[in-house]
Amino acid sequence: MRIYLLLLFVISGSSLFAQNEGMFRIPTVELTPSERIVQERQMLRQAFLSGDDQGVNRLLDTLTLVLEDSVLAATFPEERWLLWYWTGNYPRLFADVLDYNQHYRFVQSQKLPPPADSLIQLLDEVSAASAHLLYQKITAAHLGAEETAFATLHLQYLLTPRPTDRQVEEQDENVVAFLEKFPASPFRYYLRNFLYGHTKMLNKGVDLDIMLTVARPDGRYGAHFRTAVGFSFGIDYWKNRWLVGGRFGMGFQSTRIDFLLERTDVARDSLGILGYLGAETGLIVLNKGKVRVTPMAGGGLALLSIPARREFDFAQRYSYLNFYGQVGLNLDYRIGRRKDAYEWSSGATGQGGIRVSLGYQWMSFGNKDLALQGNMLFIGVGYTFMTRHAYPLSYQ
Repeated sequence: MRIYLLLLFVISGSSLFAQNEGMFRIPTVELTPSERIVQERQMLRQAFLSGDDQGVNRLLDTLTLVLEDSVLAATFPEERWLLWYWTGNYPRLFADVLDYNQHYRFVQSQKLPPPADSLIQLLDEVSAASAHLLYQKITAAHLGAEETAFATLHLQYLLTPRPTDRQVEEQDENVVAFLEKFPASPFRYYLRNFLYGHTKMLNKGVDLDIMLTVARPDGRYGAHFRTAVGFSFGIDYWKNRWLVGGRFGMGFQSTRIDFLLERTDVARDSLGILGYLGAETGLIVLNKGKVRVTPMAGGGLALLSIPARREFDFAQRYSYLNFYGQVGLNLDYRIGRRKDAYEWSSGATGQGGIRVSLGYQWMSFGNKDLALQGNMLFIGVGYTFMTRHAYPLSYQ
């Protein structure tokens, strides 16, 4: 009897548990596609650091074939390519490179980019430190001659994300050599449009600048006039380290006191206009990294126009035209990314920067009237755009 009661209790309990199983089920949280991308990329990072090649390939397949869609980008091309070099997955690598074109770049630019998790920085650092291992993997893969040559050239490009001018020239020369050896290569389009054409850099170019200027007069000139505030515009051509060009500037300065100027009454707080047009030359003494330093010298014509009242005349402007000379120092700091010639479709590269100009001007207005005897100390701050001539290496 006891056995029957025990069996009845077990059967009843099992049935009751089955009926209420849903009540005790732990709810699961469904991740959004963007959250899954973040999660998978973190797992990809760990798989790479632990040397799990199969895991890396599997996670890359998930990111590129499953999670990436028309809205979200799951990886950067450079990330995939470096990871495939590490895992030796050359078929996927070559297929991906052959699909990389202008249309692909446009489509990717419309998507939300992958999360900023520094994966590409990690790959750059580890790959650069262990580049010999990657080249050994290419040699040991027993690829064809063309594929081996392309993989070597492509990897070299990926390992120098910020190449020097000399490295750019060497890369162009290597691309030319590859295309001459394999003229019908399927990689031709990629090489010509994305690796080739950074151009050969020449030691000449043109600089433009526009600056806000402040000039403080001294001597009698400074006793009668306040600081001049205005602007200047310059254009210079440079070759090797020498620079020559022209400059136009204009400023406004008011008078400090009432004074007499060649029998002309000049009232206090009258607004004078100072303009100048001249030539300049300089020598680039430092041009390294983002910094360039150029001592300058120049001269030309300066015009000072002053509102005044002559005897028996109505108010009019009284103007002085004479020569000026100046010496100064231009300090340039490059900002932003250098635009290469293939982006401009032109024969030059260019980069913007901040320019600070300090100097001293010798004014000769005092030759006209002693009340204007004096010179000016000036400072200018503004934007400069520095170009450098270049040309693409030609090949058949």
